[in-house]
Amino acid sequence: LHEQHGRCPQANSVEDFQHNLATVRRRIADACRRVGRDPAGVRLLPVPDLDLRVPVSLVWRRDNLSPLITRFRALLEHSA
Repeated sequence: LHEQHGRCPQANSVEDFQHNLATVRRRIADACRRVGRDPAGVRLLPVPDLDLRVPVSLVWRRDNLSPLITRFRALLEHSA
């Protein structure tokens, strides 16, 4: 985990936004390198500012078959 894990930095200027975006892209590239994946194959999609409160059981399960993740994957596949 990184020092900003779970925290969402605010962008008060275009420069802040560009810095935050570069940080996210760098973290994606670092994660891809750790698992041997090409960062070019990862799409960063815009998500509206949401305040979702969902039970952890919807997001994470030991079998990786959580309903929320399954629906999210289907949505991504449909939008591709």
